[in-house]
Amino acid sequence: MNQNYDASGKADMSGIYNRTDPVPYFETLGTLGYCIPQEAKGTVRALINALRKIRRRPETSLLDIGCSYGVNAALLKYDMTFEDLREHYTSMADIPRDGMLREDAQFFSDPYDPELEVIGMDTAHRALRYAIDAGLVDGGTTVNLEEDDCELTPAHRKLLSRADLILSTGCFGYVTNRTLDRLLECGQDNHPWMCHTVLRMFDFTDAAEALAAQGYVTEKLDRLTPQRRFVDENERKQVLANLEELGV
Repeated sequence: MNQNYDASGKADMSGIYNRTDPVPYFETLGTLGYCIPQEAKGTVRALINALRKIRRRPETSLLDIGCSYGVNAALLKYDMTFEDLREHYTSMADIPRDGMLREDAQFFSDPYDPELEVIGMDTAHRALRYAIDAGLVDGGTTVNLEEDDCELTPAHRKLLSRADLILSTGCFGYVTNRTLDRLLECGQDNHPWMCHTVLRMFDFTDAAEALAAQGYVTEKLDRLTPQRRFVDENERKQVLANLEELGV
């Protein structure tokens, strides 16, 4: 089967991101050593702890942009690892969705951080539906804030305004500062913190400038966060060529 690639040179994996269950997602990304949520986990946990100390309350609401099947929720709320999730879901490849959800109810029965609320946001409606049905995210929306004609309903605003921390692990670039601006319109009173892991082919400069206009200071970690291995030699060549052209 021929592999397709997107404009950034990355392999097109759109076929795994909006399925009725997460098995193809974990089968595919597990073989590629996908690790960006796992690598970001310690930083996000430190931010949650700092927020609780500063705001003097344990209840914390996290908005996960591009939440997919609820991976960040599982890592942060249930202290799972990505490998835990990969093993759990790939072992259920022959189980129907309702049976899978029953297994999930047992697997995710003891939250490590019960005071953490996770709100999922993803245009992949089947993936988000699974995350909600599995109990990983506490609510969610498929609203696409990149679209000019997107109307935020009062229900959207109420849900999104709860965020204390806005997180994205690898989806910035596919969403832009337009989404961040509109989220801040909803959560102005809450002054949410943010944490974004940005793939190197995407420039965060415009977003940082837009955020600065709203009083935010963007800090960059002094280390790189790995995402996954290349799918094949073609992907490696295309991505590296694009990065060289960008001066990265």
